Amino acid sequence: MHFNQLYGYFGRRKTLIETRNVYNKDLINYYGNYTIFSEIKINENITTILMSSNLDYSLLNELKQETNLELVSGFRNIKSHVGIASAVTSYARIEMMELKMLLTKLNIKLYYTDTDSIFTDKEILEYLIGKDLGQLKDELNGKFIKKK
Repeated sequence: MHFNQLYGYFGRRKTLIETRNVYNKDLINYYGNYTIFSEIKINENITTILMSSNLDYSLLNELKQETNLELVSGFRNIKSHVGIASAVTSYARIEMMELKMLLTKLNIKLYYTDTDSIFTDKEILEYLIGKDLGQLKDELNGKFIKKK
């Protein structure tokens, strides 16, 4: 679980998807600063837009100079690192492979696994479940999914 959060933090994209309500008179400024995926007219004065933000500053400045528009700037610094995200995912796969090998040796059938979850046909060893780093979390709180 903790590793998945670390992967999510460092593996995220630097561009952001936002939904924003804007005045129609200001809409042209958003088209110059963001990639607009869709727009929905709410009323005569307001439009809701779905947009991708964090365009490159140099591109934005070039657009401002060429168009003489006063473009809206909403840049946010997103900390991201593909190397760390990849290392975390690789480590999680190694840990899950060791768990799969252990459970297979104990004749526990595996139905599904990924980097942070596992579905089996029997209870797994109690010491593997807990709140500490490296332990599995029992999302069902002791309950089971039964096949009908």
